[in-house]
Amino acid sequence: MYDAQEFENIFTDCENYGINSVRLWIHCDGRSSPEFNSSGYVTGLDANFFSNLDDIFLRAKNHNIMVMPCLWSFDMTENFTGVAGMYAGLHADLITDTLKTNSYINNVLIPMVQRYAGTCNLLAWEIINEPEWSMTVSGGGNTFQTVTASQMQRFVGMQAKAIHQNSTKMVTVGSASLKWNSDKFTLSTPTVGNFWTDQKIQTAYNHAQAYLDFYQIHYYSWMHSPWIFDPLNLSYPLNYWLLDKPTIVGEIGAID
Repeated sequence: MYDAQEFENIFTDCENYGINSVRLWIHCDGRSSPEFNSSGYVTGLDANFFSNLDDIFLRAKNHNIMVMPCLWSFDMTENFTGVAGMYAGLHADLITDTLKTNSYINNVLIPMVQRYAGTCNLLAWEIINEPEWSMTVSGGGNTFQTVTASQMQRFVGMQAKAIHQNSTKMVTVGSASLKWNSDKFTLSTPTVGNFWTDQKIQTAYNHAQAYLDFYQIHYYSWMHSPWIFDPLNLSYPLNYWLLDKPTIVGEIGAID
């Protein structure tokens, strides 16, 4: 059940505390949106989805808040079905099966991107939050289901292309750490590599519009000991990490 007052309270607090932007979870693990058929193809959105999201954008605008919708999360390959319903996770096939990916793009993503193409306080589209936890890469791949790096990069690339073709809004991915978003390898910063460069994404999905407009990394305390994947450490400035795009810290532990 959509709670408009809850969002009004959140955006009021943001404005009062000088916060000017938020990340907004859209599907996350798939438990409440989008709509699936019995074969796992995406068929659309429920009747209330757009009216509720319209209201969120309007309330945010009234409080001078920019919104970055985050479409998916690594939770889509977890298994929460026992506690949150049959669609809460177990959606690795949406990543691995391009026909199912396209069912999402055509029936949900493109209509959504087109609807909000002119929404002034939509900052960017985030395709997926911390995808590395779903990927069979060093240090990642700890969810109930896993996919390969190239399958995830293709999933990202297909959606990035669709967004770029249907709006002028920016596209990003919420990488879990510089560990997977940098090619700077040393003993103190043993990164696995940057999985989100144009070259990596377009190798998995060969299209000129399959790219990110900026990088987004996350930071928690485990990233500064014994390794240093700390974007706030001034001894390791931005240029140290060999990043070829503008980069933001999109998530950080409140008490870290």
